[in-house]
Amino acid sequence: MARGKPLTPHEKCRIVKAHEYFTSEEKAERSEGVGTRERVAACLDIGLATVARVILFWNKNPGTKFDEPLAQVIASTRHPSSEE
Repeated sequence: MARGKPLTPHEKCRIVKAHEYFTSEEKAERSEGVGTRERVAACLDIGLATVARVILFWNKNPGTKFDEPLAQVIASTRHPSSEE
């Protein structure tokens, strides 16, 4: 499967904001049975796996601005004992 271009920090923030909006819609029972991630993917015309990856990262790193390259963020969050 071909990979697309990397998402910009702005695009990742849009995914998070859309996810927050659709989550609030779901809590207000206005989602009509469609999952939040599915709605975000359809709204922004991106893959469901992309939404899942960005939201997973966001949940592990709340408040991130997505401006650091992912490799740097991962390296900075590794536990010292795991580097053998």
